[in-house]
Amino acid sequence: MNNGLYSALSAMRASENAIEIVSHNLANLTTPGFKRSNPTMEEFAVVLDGAVQQKTGVRQEVDYSQGPLDIVDDHMKLAMDGPGFFVFDGPTGEVLSRYGGLLVSQDGELTSEEGLPVAWESRSKPIDPYGPTFEVRDDGVVMQDGDELGRLRLVDYADYKSLEQLSEGYFRAPLDLEEIPAAGMVVQGAIERPNVTGISELVEMVGYQRAYDIASRSVAMISESYQRLNRPSGS
Repeated sequence: MNNGLYSALSAMRASENAIEIVSHNLANLTTPGFKRSNPTMEEFAVVLDGAVQQKTGVRQEVDYSQGPLDIVDDHMKLAMDGPGFFVFDGPTGEVLSRYGGLLVSQDGELTSEEGLPVAWESRSKPIDPYGPTFEVRDDGVVMQDGDELGRLRLVDYADYKSLEQLSEGYFRAPLDLEEIPAAGMVVQGAIERPNVTGISELVEMVGYQRAYDIASRSVAMISESYQRLNRPSGS
């Protein structure tokens, strides 16, 4: 394949991938605790058919910086102020979230708004769903009517690169990833907004769309040149 054509096609694909990443960020503008992904366009050399050609790719990195905290009049909403994650029991193992939007079942079990059970570090008894409002201290200890019911499982990691980003603002950590104590504090009656800014994402979207258009025009021009070169003389 012609080196220029290959480079232009790879630039088109890379721009498409970057647009998909930014679109995913925009789709989660209202997802509590969501962490945006940052696409970075990179050029590197590859060997194709024995020839070195330039290829454009996209490197995706998740931005784990904390979003703004909104104080709300709802004791069922928890946020982390600082590093760390809430832990929930998913269908195939533990999942992590920066958002602690909770529900209480009739039998006193705490779950996420999606119905995932809360993971506990320790627990002595369930919440009384008909009793006084429960409180969550900044260290994750859950209290109700003066009794300590247990401590929420809060985790953190020295290296976030191995975390897998799931839907609804959840993450999954490999089983062998070393945990460290969560340095953040639990804030009851608060929601962490996503660290996504709509205007910034739209500006990035426009830039990647322009890059796609430029690459697309290059592909069209190279294709037309090939057609002219291969056109039978006199036609």
